[in-house]
Amino acid sequence: MAKTKTTSAKAAKPAGKAVAKKAVAVKTAKAKKAPKAKAVKSRAAKPAAKAKAVVKKPVKAKAAVKKPVKAKPAVKAKAVVKKPVKAKAAVKKPVKAKAPVKAKLVAVKPAAPLKYYNLRKAYGEALVEAGKKNEDIVVLEADLGKSTMSLMFKEVFPDRFFEMGIAEQNMTAAAAGFALTGKIPFTGTFAVFAAGRAYDQIRCSIAIPKANVKIIGSSCGLSDFGDGKTHQSIEDGNIIRAIPYMVVLNPADAEEVKKMIPAVIKYKGPVYIRINRNDLPIFTSPKGEYEIGKIYPITEGKDAVIFATGVMVSKSVEAAAKLKAKGISVQVVNVSTLKPLHKKEVLKYAAGKKAVITAEEAVKSGGLGEAIASLIIGEVKAKFEMVAIDDKFGTSAHGYEELLVKYGLSADHVYKAVIKALK
Repeated sequence: MAKTKTTSAKAAKPAGKAVAKKAVAVKTAKAKKAPKAKAVKSRAAKPAAKAKAVVKKPVKAKAAVKKPVKAKPAVKAKAVVKKPVKAKAAVKKPVKAKAPVKAKLVAVKPAAPLKYYNLRKAYGEALVEAGKKNEDIVVLEADLGKSTMSLMFKEVFPDRFFEMGIAEQNMTAAAAGFALTGKIPFTGTFAVFAAGRAYDQIRCSIAIPKANVKIIGSSCGLSDFGDGKTHQSIEDGNIIRAIPYMVVLNPADAEEVKKMIPAVIKYKGPVYIRINRNDLPIFTSPKGEYEIGKIYPITEGKDAVIFATGVMVSKSVEAAAKLKAKGISVQVVNVSTLKPLHKKEVLKYAAGKKAVITAEEAVKSGGLGEAIASLIIGEVKAKFEMVAIDDKFGTSAHGYEELLVKYGLSADHVYKAVIKALK
């Protein structure tokens, strides 16, 4: 029995311990729960207080933001910036005012034309085009095809090209024979040889029978500046003009050359064409057909008229621009047909003018100046001046322009001639 009591006592002890543990756990739980509640209360209180403080600050911050909004007038200050922009527009107005001044300067310069082009090359190209359309065209050359550009025809039509060698007289006579068989021969060589060495053949074999031969006098005037007086033909056009039945043409630029070739092919009879060696500014239009015997106005004017031919057309246009700047109105007329020169055509442009000026790259004797003077004498009450080469031969030079100035054929010389005639 005693053992049983002991066992129950031992069993009671663990139970007591369990109760104690439960009591401790309950106390611990209560203890833990109480701080948590307090913590919740304290955290809830503190944020509430802080939230009020934070709310007040943003409100003040918004007030600060409103001030910059009021400071937006600074944006209006941008409008002030726009005023300088308007001021820039005012700067542009003077630029527009300068434009006319620039235009005048450009008009005075020879570079005013759109482009320059070589007259010999234009001749070669036109000859090839004509050859494609007409099988009767043949070309004879006196060993200068590379220079005259007739070799361009040979490359396309070798069977219709005839190299005659350095024998201009024989070439010219042979051309007359071709014409008698119904062909349309073009002869090519330097102008000084075409009109000088073959003069008798031109007169007797071509002009007298009115043979349908087209003579090309290449590198005319002073344009062969490097070879000197023996190669510079300053009288070729004058010589051929004196021969009855001969037509004499002197194109102003490459476009006129291209239009002349079809015209001389249509014309039945002997024709002599002077071809400048160099690139010249283009003033004539590629449109329309060329008419032999017609002269063409290049500029308009009422005070004076300049009858110009060949390279002197561009020099006269330059001079007219300078005179315009001085308040003098000058008309420039392109006389590319030296013969026939019709009186009616000349008087149409000379009538009503105070001064008549002629400009040519040739000697005065038998030239354009004398031809115009013979047509207007007694018909027009105007002072007359000639711009031409005096009684002298050419000379060698480093450049073409150098010779034109030396022999009184520059734009300034034309300008002075007009001023003198208007005094």
